[in-house]
Amino acid sequence: MKSQSIRKRHYNTVIITLIISLLIIVSLISYSLYNQNQLENERDELLEKAEVVEELDKTFNDLLLRARGYYAFLNEAELAGVEQAIADLPAEIEAFDRVADSLEEQQIAEELSEFIVVYEAELFPQARMLAETGQYEELQAFANSGTNTTVNRFLEFTRQFDEETQTELNGIFDRSLQEAILFEQLLASVGVALLIIVIALFTRTLLRVIKPIESLEEVTTSIRDGKPSGIIPFQERKDEIGSLATALAGMTKSLKDSQKDILQKNFLLEDQKESLARMNQLNTALASSHSIDEQVKEVFTFVQSFTGAEKIVLSLVDGSYAKYRGITEEQVALFCDTRVPEIKEVLMTDGMYRSKRDATEAEQTLSEGKLFVEELYFPLMTSRGELLAVLAFAKIGREQTSDEVLTLKSILQRAALAIEAQYSYREIKLSQQLNQDILDNVTEGILFISKDGDLIQFNTAVCEITSCNERVTQDEKQGFKWLPHFLTHIVEKEEVEQFVKQATMGSFDGIDQLTYRVVYATQEKHVSLYAVKVNGGKQREGTLFVHRDITRDFEVNKMKSELVSTVSHELRTPLSSILGFTELLMTRELKKEKADKYLRTIYSESKRLTRLINDFLDLQRMEQGKQEFIMEEVNILTVLRETLDSMEISDKHRIVVDDRAHMTTVKGDREKLRQVLVNLISNAVKYSPEGGLVTIVVTNNKNDLAISVEDEGLGIPAEYVDKLFNKFQRVHNASKYKISGTGLGLAICKEIAQVHHGDISISSEEGKGSIFTFTLPLPLREVGRTISQLDPIFVLEDDYTAAFLLAENLKQHGYRVIHQAKSTDISDVLKGENLKGAVIDLIIDDEVLGWDVITNLQHELGFKDLPIVVTSALEPDVAKIESSGIAGYLTKPYQVEDLVQLLKK
Repeated sequence: MKSQSIRKRHYNTVIITLIISLLIIVSLISYSLYNQNQLENERDELLEKAEVVEELDKTFNDLLLRARGYYAFLNEAELAGVEQAIADLPAEIEAFDRVADSLEEQQIAEELSEFIVVYEAELFPQARMLAETGQYEELQAFANSGTNTTVNRFLEFTRQFDEETQTELNGIFDRSLQEAILFEQLLASVGVALLIIVIALFTRTLLRVIKPIESLEEVTTSIRDGKPSGIIPFQERKDEIGSLATALAGMTKSLKDSQKDILQKNFLLEDQKESLARMNQLNTALASSHSIDEQVKEVFTFVQSFTGAEKIVLSLVDGSYAKYRGITEEQVALFCDTRVPEIKEVLMTDGMYRSKRDATEAEQTLSEGKLFVEELYFPLMTSRGELLAVLAFAKIGREQTSDEVLTLKSILQRAALAIEAQYSYREIKLSQQLNQDILDNVTEGILFISKDGDLIQFNTAVCEITSCNERVTQDEKQGFKWLPHFLTHIVEKEEVEQFVKQATMGSFDGIDQLTYRVVYATQEKHVSLYAVKVNGGKQREGTLFVHRDITRDFEVNKMKSELVSTVSHELRTPLSSILGFTELLMTRELKKEKADKYLRTIYSESKRLTRLINDFLDLQRMEQGKQEFIMEEVNILTVLRETLDSMEISDKHRIVVDDRAHMTTVKGDREKLRQVLVNLISNAVKYSPEGGLVTIVVTNNKNDLAISVEDEGLGIPAEYVDKLFNKFQRVHNASKYKISGTGLGLAICKEIAQVHHGDISISSEEGKGSIFTFTLPLPLREVGRTISQLDPIFVLEDDYTAAFLLAENLKQHGYRVIHQAKSTDISDVLKGENLKGAVIDLIIDDEVLGWDVITNLQHELGFKDLPIVVTSALEPDVAKIESSGIAGYLTKPYQVEDLVQLLKK
């Protein structure tokens, strides 16, 4: 069958439809135009006839009116009008006759023609004569005789004709309107018909063309989406749709044939894409990693994703680093110590090593059949061709292809270079950090300055020495901007700045040196600064500035000078006395009393000289660890009593002992402990030149025994507090008092305290006094009651032995003793104390002063109801006892239980 073109068939249908539609429309228009012409002709004829009738009617009316006017007035103008009308009427009647289309009209035309002839010839002349002769009655009778019947009939005809003409014109208009409406209706019908035809054609086209195309589109969409399309429809058609369906079927077959090839290539491309992505990710990770751990982790991830390896290990050949997955530490150790040395030569020669073995039972897992394990070893070479590390991995059940091995070699070589760079960077950082740590552990402050004045490196010691902030911004390191940062607390700023700039920018040989001072808070440091050129080959790289704290050396030199002066004074003074008095005894005859006095002076100065020498020797032996200590259990209160008994205290000073301790027994050397107490108490007295209260407080602090000696003397300047226990250290007060001493006493006390595993501390304020606290460890045994359980008792007793014995006994009954040996100024001692009682010895310094103290307690200090017990060797004065209101009177010796009973009364 011959193929039919959809386009040609469509064009033919459209052309035929257009021709038919055009013929119908032309016919309708022709018919409508014909009818319109007919109606227009009828209207024109009717209008022409009406015009003729109207003109004839007008002429007749004019004739009659003018005739009557002439009859009435005999006016020549009227006569002329009559004559003119008579002359015009024949032509007008002839015109009427031409348009007359009915018999009646033709008869009227003939009658009018005859009338006008008669009227002109007979009627008008006769009527004119009657009018001109004045015969109006005859004229009236003549007019009524029927002479105008024809004219009147015609006038009636014209009136009817006008009505008929108007009716006919209306009819013509109505017919014309109906024709127009009919034409529009026909035209609309034709339009609707054409629309129906177009819709039918479109529907046919839709069914024949669009629908098949949509069906084919659905098929192509299914093919595009990979869905089964089945048989392609419309292949049997002989038009373009059939050709398209046939072509689509062929294309579908071709696509299916090539899809397999494309999918295979796509799988390869996807694998390559994934491999490239992994490689790119690995390269990015290697470049951005900041540690070998991160790099090795990325390498492991890549190798496992690329090969599917179950076990993997990487080790640096120097043994400093190893990382692994899926294996044990023992296997790693075996790999590093044994396997790597065995295959090292093979790796260097062949670029890899592979082995194959049977899988172990653990590696076999749930798989059936015998599995094998392939182990591959790859060398990671440096840029210099040296072996940096070895990477090995194991795969179960599958061998690595040659292409995969080549890819791995390439990737691992890049990884090796990245690891080498990180390894080198780490070594450099470690080296830099080691250098910085070395610098930071050097006691001297170090600054390295470039030849342009830039700060290259410095250590923490330079900031400690110059008391500056360690933070220096990168911008501040440029061109001497850093220099003010280090000059903040330096006294000689200009000299140091000039020295640094000259040493950096100028030329000098050897070493330049400068000494400066740093003042920060209350401290003053003396620093030696020297500069050394640093050369790299023959070119100068910069200048090294070394700051050395020579404060200790400065102070030692100063102390040596003071020591020489002090020792000279302390040695020469007693020697001068000894030599002087000895010379007097040898050269003069003296009285026995004076000679004895001189001998006592010589003896006293000799003892003073001996103590000074012993102090030097003791301190030297202690520092060398050669001093012998006899350790035994010692009651510190006994040592304190012996110390106070042996000391001569001036009347200006009052010693108060406040025993708050519940345990006072320690392990120590009695004489050395006594030496410490003597030194502390004598210092308290010596540095209180105007006298005052010296309070000795004995307390327990956790597992320690503490003896505090507090004075109201000169105090110690803040800058000397930390140095006070250094040997030969003397305090230079701004006061008017010049206090002698060698500066060895507190240094010896510190050494003794440390040997006893104790300590000595100081709290002082210049002008207000000092507190020295000597602490000793208590033996590890049961501790008694706490301090807060002991009630305070005031004891006034000038015998230290009796006072300390009483304190020990009262402590067993829950009391702590505040002891004073003098009767004056007790208010300072008792301030803030909630006393539970007082024990007063009547005789103080061989005077009966006890009753005055009792009065002072009761009336001036507010202890009116305080239980007060008087102890004395004198017989009791009953009247005095009763008047004083005391709790009781005990004659020495007495029982402590009796005293306790009286205190509790």
